[in-house]
Amino acid sequence: MKTYPEMNAIIVDLLSGSEHLYVQYAAARIEELEQKLAEATLAVHVHEKSLDEYAQTVHRLRKELETEKNARS
Repeated sequence: MKTYPEMNAIIVDLLSGSEHLYVQYAAARIEELEQKLAEATLAVHVHEKSLDEYAQTVHRLRKELETEKNARS
């Protein structure tokens, strides 16, 4: 089944209003997992950006090295 963050928020609201502790626990767990997912997603994007910047630097340095080699020839 496909799930959606927006629907999770609605379900959390519904579950949070329950008088049953196990239902409230489920709502709290959904919120906790949504937060962890958001943090993990952010971390992945940060690392992807770092890797992209590293790759660009390596590419630039290779070009500079090639230019330097050609200048010596």
